[in-house]
Amino acid sequence: MKNIILLLLLMILLTACAMPGLEEPTATPTATQEATLTPTLTNTPEPTPTFTPEPTATPTQMPEPAPVQGRAQSNVTVRAESRRGSPSLGGIYSNQGVQIIARNDQARWFYIVWADSPTGRAWVLADAVNLLDVDITQLPIAIVDSNNKVSFLPPFLWTISGEPLPIPPVPQVDNVRPAELIQAVNVRVAPNLGSMTIGSLQVGQVVTMTGRFGQNEWVQIDYPSGPDGKGWISTEVIKPLDGFGDLPYYNILATPVTPEPPTPTLDPNQPVPPTETPTPEPAGPQGQVTAQINVRVGPASSYEALTMLNPGDLVTVTGITLSGLWYQIEFADGPDGRAWVASEYVRALGDFRNLPYFDNTGMPLNP
Repeated sequence: MKNIILLLLLMILLTACAMPGLEEPTATPTATQEATLTPTLTNTPEPTPTFTPEPTATPTQMPEPAPVQGRAQSNVTVRAESRRGSPSLGGIYSNQGVQIIARNDQARWFYIVWADSPTGRAWVLADAVNLLDVDITQLPIAIVDSNNKVSFLPPFLWTISGEPLPIPPVPQVDNVRPAELIQAVNVRVAPNLGSMTIGSLQVGQVVTMTGRFGQNEWVQIDYPSGPDGKGWISTEVIKPLDGFGDLPYYNILATPVTPEPPTPTLDPNQPVPPTETPTPEPAGPQGQVTAQINVRVGPASSYEALTMLNPGDLVTVTGITLSGLWYQIEFADGPDGRAWVASEYVRALGDFRNLPYFDNTGMPLNP
């Protein structure tokens, strides 16, 4: 009987569990703690510094070039500066090798390697040294400033294919400056004897001047086969038919020279400064002698020497030869109160542009 009762109870229990609407309780999952990731430290890049380039030299300038080989064709003095009379640093014997770095602006001196110089560099006359592997037109130009610092300019190279084009006729318009050739002349790419020759002109030919260099030693002309249709000739072989007028100025590489800034205009609200009594102007611009030089009767070293001037002496310049190599000066003991000195040793203190011109014998020319 007891077993029957237990069996019934078991059946009732099983029936209750199978009744619809009743679900087995689901186990509540035990929350497991997920692993906490420790963030990995990354290297934050440092800001990249902005590179500021060093200022570069003017595009026309260049570093000191490698020397080329030359050979002395005669005994020659080595000098500290590119002028006669500058301190001697020794000598080079005929047929001795020379390392040439550059030439001066007028191609009359070579800048060389010289161990006995305080700077390791010196100057020799170009006429005394032969270049072995290059032409002088391919040499860089050494420029010396007032502090005796040397900088270098590249050579001006130009190529003409075929025969040069003919010179155009001189325009018959105002402000044109014609000149007639009194000697045959080479046309060059720049105003110096060391620049390339790109043609030649004959005696009697008339050209149009379009620019000038220095103290009118060279003039730029219309020359269709040259750079920008221009070329350069020495004023020593021309006769300007209407002067040089307001021709623009150029540097040794035939680049226009920047004009001086205009004089600032006075503020009308400012009081006008008192007018000073003007000092009488001399008969011509002043020049200062830079070395001991001869004063001569005419514009050449073959003329009689009257006396000597010393460095620092002031002279009044009253004229200039077409070559630009000699200045006429006021000199009481000279013919008609005038005499001549080499322009190489006179530093211009005034405006020489309006000086009258003379030929190589000292005869005046119509400007």
